[in-house]
Formats: sequence, C-alpha cells, structure tokens
Amino acid sequence: MKNLPLKWKMLMGFGVLILFLGGVIAFNYFMLSQIKQTTQNQLSSVNASKLALQFKNMIGQLYSSQADLIINENEGSIAVYKQDTQTINNQLAEIQKNVSSDQEKLWAVEMVTETSAYLSTFDRVKAAYDQRKAMNADTLKATYKTLDDETDIHKQKLYTTIDQMIEYHDQELSNQSQLLQNHIDQDIRISLITLPVAIIVGLLFALLLARILTKPMDRLIEATKKVAQGDLTVHIQADSTDEIGRLTGSFAEMVTDLQHIIREVDDHAIQVSASTEQLTASAGQTSQATEHIAQTIQVMAVDSDKQVRSVNETSDAVTTMNAGIQQITEHTNQAAASSELASTNAHSGTQTIQSAVRQIQSIHETVGHMNSVVQRLALRASEIGDMNKVINSIAVQTNLLALNAGIEAARAGEHGKGFAVVAAEVRKLAEQSANSSKKIEEMIETIQEDTAAAVQSMNLVTSEMVEGLAAVQFAGSSFDEITQAVGEVNNRIHHVHQSLKAISTNTEQMVLAINGIVSTTEETAAGAQNVSAATEQQLASMEEVALSSLNLSKMAENLSSLVKRFKIV
Repeated sequence: MKNLPLKWKMLMGFGVLILFLGGVIAFNYFMLSQIKQTTQNQLSSVNASKLALQFKNMIGQLYSSQADLIINENEGSIAVYKQDTQTINNQLAEIQKNVSSDQEKLWAVEMVTETSAYLSTFDRVKAAYDQRKAMNADTLKATYKTLDDETDIHKQKLYTTIDQMIEYHDQELSNQSQLLQNHIDQDIRISLITLPVAIIVGLLFALLLARILTKPMDRLIEATKKVAQGDLTVHIQADSTDEIGRLTGSFAEMVTDLQHIIREVDDHAIQVSASTEQLTASAGQTSQATEHIAQTIQVMAVDSDKQVRSVNETSDAVTTMNAGIQQITEHTNQAAASSELASTNAHSGTQTIQSAVRQIQSIHETVGHMNSVVQRLALRASEIGDMNKVINSIAVQTNLLALNAGIEAARAGEHGKGFAVVAAEVRKLAEQSANSSKKIEEMIETIQEDTAAAVQSMNLVTSEMVEGLAAVQFAGSSFDEITQAVGEVNNRIHHVHQSLKAISTNTEQMVLAINGIVSTTEETAAGAQNVSAATEQQLASMEEVALSSLNLSKMAENLSSLVKRFKIV
C-alpha cells in the first residue's frame, strides 16, 4: 500500500467507508422493500375485509327492500332492490377478482351461488306481489312467509361465509402486522450494529491513511528544517514510491548535490586564499626585486664595472619586470575603459544639466510673463475701483436729486404725483446702484488683495527660480569641468598605456641587449635612467597588486566563513 499513488490511497480510504455505508443502505433498502410488501398485503387484507362488510351491508339492504315490499307493499322498493342488485353484483365481481387463496376462492363460489339463490327469491316475491289481488289474504301471507324464510336461509348462509372471510382477512392482517413489526425490529437491530461498525472501520482506515501520509511528511519537514539551519549531514531515505516518496528522493538528491557544491566552493575558497597569499608573496618579491633593480641601476650609474658583474642578475630581474609590466598594462586597459565610461556619464550629465537649464529658463520666462499679467490685472482692478467710485458718487447724487424731486412733486400736489412716482423709481435705482457699487468695491478689494498675494508669490517664485537657475548653471559648469577633467585623465591614461607598451617593448629588447652592456657602458648609463623610471612605475603597480590580493584574500575568507555555516561532515 505504501507504493500506491496518493489518489489511490485516498480512494481506498474513502472507498472502504463508502462500501460499508453502501452495504448498510442496500440492507435498509431490502428491508424497506419487505416492509412495503407487507404493508401492501395489509392494505389488501383491509380492502378485502372492507369489501366483504360492504357486501354484507348490501345483503341486509336487499332484505330490507324485500320486507318493505311484503309488509308495506311499497312498489318503490322494487326500484331500490334492482339498484342494490346491480351494486351487489359489482361488489361480488370485485370480491372474486381480489381472492388469492384456495379457501377464499371456495368462499367466493359459495357467495356467488347463495347470492344467485338469494336474488331469485325476490323475483318470486315480486311475482306473488303482482298476483296479490287474485289470491286470498291467507294464501298470499303463506307465500310471503315461505319466500321470506327461504330468503332468510340464504341470507344467513351468506352472512356466515362473509364472516368467515372477514375473520380470515383479520387474521391475515394480524399476521402481516406482526411480520411488519418483525421486519422493522430486524432493520433497527442490524442498523444499530452495522452503522457503528462502519463508522469504526472508516475511522480506523482514516487514521491508518493519515499515519501513512503524515509520517513521511513529518520526516521530510524535519529534514528540511535542519537543511535550512545549515545541517547538510541530514540523511533521509524514501520508503515508498508514491508522490511523497518521490519528493523525499528528490530532496535527498538535492542535499547530496548541495553537499558537493559546498565542498567545491570550500575547496575553491581555500585555493583562492592560497593563491592570494602566493600573489602577495610574489608582489613582495617583485617589489623587493624592483628596489634591488633601482639600487643596481644607481650603482651601475656610479660604477659601470659593477654593472658588468650584475648583468646576469639584471637579466632575471628585467624578465620578472616584463611580466609585471604586462599586468600593469592590463590594469591600464581596465582603467581606460572605466575612464571612457566616466567620460560618457559626465557628458550625459552635462547634457541633462543643459536640458534642465533650458527648462528652468523656459519656466522663468513663463513665470515672468504670468507676473506681468497679474500686475496688469492688479492695475485693471485699480482702474475698475476708480470707475466704481465715480459710479458710486453718481448714484449718491442721483439719490439726492430723486429725493429733491420727490419733495418738489409733493409740493405740486395732484399735478406732481406722476413725477413723484418717477422720482421714487429713480431713487430706488440709485440705491440699487449704490449697493451694487459697494459690492463691486468689496470684490475689487478682494481681487486686489489676491492679486497682491499672487504678485508676491510670483516674485518669490521668480527669486527662487533665479537661484535654482544659478545653481543648475553652476552644476552645469561643474559637469563641464568634470567632463574636461575626465577627458584629460582619459588622455593621460592612453598616454600611460602607450608608454607601458613602449616600456614592455624596451624591456624585451633590454633582455636581448643586456649581454652587450659590458662593451656599451655609455648606452647602459642612459638606459639605466629609463629603467629607473620604469622600476618606480612597477613598484607602484606592485602596491596595487598587493592591495588587490589583500581584497581578494578578504573575499576568500568571507566565502570560507559562509561555507562553514553549512555542516557537511
């Protein structure tokens, strides 16, 4: 089961529970079918008993109709009797159709025979009733008595048969009720047994499935935590081939690969550290050799005889120096590339600053234009205020004139009423003009205040814009200087690079020409000056190499410390 896929394990776990529940449901369905069949049998027995009772009642009704005809000579009883005869024939046919056992069939045959005889007596009673006028009373009475006794005999036989049939169906109903109760009790007992068993079995399978699924997952989670903490000595083995087992195997392979990687990184870090130590030692030795070369050249300038004795040593030193010059040339190439990049960035920065200067100048011009517009707006607002004062003065004078006109109109009496109305309207217009003039004056004051604030803000923005423009222009000048300086550095680096190439060529030629130093002392003295300058440059390069090797050593140490966080043994 361990090697099954997870979906099959889940299906098996749920399948067992579903199987048990399906068995319980199937059994309950079977028992319900039995109960349904028993109930149908009960219903058949009840219907048969009901039909027998109805048939018995109809026999009594027929007897009552016959008695009504004999005793009361009620001709209406004949029609009722015929109608009841049709009903009783239908009931008898229904009884014959529903019988199933042999005993019921015998009773049905007896009922058919007795019913036929029972109904035939009524025909004879009706015939006597029709001839009653031709017969004397005693004879008619005796005939009625004989026919009534015969009818009663058939009725009693039918009652006996019907009672036996009803008793039979009552017994069948009792038996079916007992059988129904037995089925129900059996269903309850088995359900009470199978349902807990199904639940227990389902829980056991669920627990087993949970254990099968969670145990390897817990192991894998614990191993993952250890690996996350740097412990690569974790050993976990897959004990199944399902999804979890494959995941465990992949995890184990990952840990193994990670151990291999950490070991290689550790080995490389050790090798880098050793190489940096060797490089540092070589740089020290090269520096010492360079200093020795300088001393040798100085001695060679003072005493050319000693130069001859040190030719062999100088040849070896120059060879080492040539290798150092090659390294210096490589560093110079890198410096030239960095210088080119710096020059490009400086040129880009200069272009950006120039663009910013143009944008700020454009903004400055826009702000200046806005300042002029706002100032003109303030001037127009002031002019509007002056005009509003004139309008206000005119409104006041108009109001006074309207008041005087009203007074004169009042003096004129009836002749001045029309003029008084006009004067009143003019006065109202003058008052409205005065009120509007006041509102306009208030609005102009507000506009003037806002305009003054806007002018002040524009002046402040203009001042700050001038300062920003000056700062950006200064930055642009600085970038120009930086660009120029970087260009000069770049040119110098190129010159140094060309000089190093020439030095490298000269040193190679020096190695070949060192064998003739003895015979060419003057040439050697002149070459000693060049070699002295080259040794100074080489000494500086060796210092850079020593610094680079020191940084590389620190990086190797950091890498080693990181690797030591992992436990692989």
